[in-house]
Amino acid sequence: MLSPVTARDELLEILDSRTMIQDERSVVITGPRTIIPQGSSEPVSCRIVRKTSEFGTSWQPDCSWADGSAVVKVAQTVDLKKPPAEFDLEAFAAKTAIIRKEVRAPMAP
Repeated sequence: MLSPVTARDELLEILDSRTMIQDERSVVITGPRTIIPQGSSEPVSCRIVRKTSEFGTSWQPDCSWADGSAVVKVAQTVDLKKPPAEFDLEAFAAKTAIIRKEVRAPMAP
């Protein structure tokens, strides 16, 4: 059985390599950074990925987490006119923590 962190890393690897099949190359340009969002005691792993295809270059932030019951990647659409360096990964990590709290199923007794 995989550890949650190993499972998350493998999921991201699979998702990144899948884009290469579609003639789109992905390169991590920021991160991954482990961030513990304010108000949370659990970390998320966040990064910014540059994607290049025949249609041009874009970038996309994503944060992910894994636990004993789920492996999740949350991505956000961004204004591509702004440079990736201006994107607030800390704020996105906080949004991701809210999503995690909302979707997490309570453990059965």
